[in-house]
Amino acid sequence: MKPVIGISAALEEGRYRLNEEYVAAIEKAGGIPFVLPCGASESDHAGIIDGLVLSGGGDIAPDLYGETVCVPPSLLKPVDRRRTEYELGLMRMMLDWQKPVLGVCYGMQVMNVYFGGTLYQDITIQYVPNRLAVLDHRDGTHTIKMVRDPVDDWPMAPGQFRVNTCHHQAVRDLGAGLDAFAVSQDGVVEGVTLTSHPYCVGVQWHPERMMYDKLSENLFGAFVLAARKIAFCRGT
Repeated sequence: MKPVIGISAALEEGRYRLNEEYVAAIEKAGGIPFVLPCGASESDHAGIIDGLVLSGGGDIAPDLYGETVCVPPSLLKPVDRRRTEYELGLMRMMLDWQKPVLGVCYGMQVMNVYFGGTLYQDITIQYVPNRLAVLDHRDGTHTIKMVRDPVDDWPMAPGQFRVNTCHHQAVRDLGAGLDAFAVSQDGVVEGVTLTSHPYCVGVQWHPERMMYDKLSENLFGAFVLAARKIAFCRGT
């Protein structure tokens, strides 16, 4: 039985938007993609899907992680608040029911906020362990180091990998229960996992755009496999 994978969509100017790469990645991994509008009930959606992808997007409102705006407001591109609040509610339902979750870029940041973590509102202003060493995370590619397996039975050995990058915010304080399994050369958190859950993983890059790459392919493959187990139980 193919698992049904919900993918959260952006809400922009009264329209729902989702890059087609997410749909293609889920189909390639063996799932059935199901686009989720944030105007519906979180419990209804959580009940019909076997796994959840929190897709990429803009910035999370700082008050949702207990802060005020502390960078020039022109640097922030907040997503519609209804989307973030819907995703946080949906996260709760999915975790309660032990269903797999994969967060991508903004989606990983949503996961971190859900568990009480905080964010750098802008890396270039706030992240300064060594200003000269900070990468430009807004565009291009860079190397990450995977320091541990993100989930059990991970098919690849930890090591260094090349990933794409498209963000100006990042995880600052990790949420409760989350572990960082990957970091960039300048120490920015690139991957998080909830070790107490079968598959709750967030990545800061965009694996849906790199499905020709084994790392990205395995991320989606392991995610859909975890969702397939949920679908099997639902069908019995």
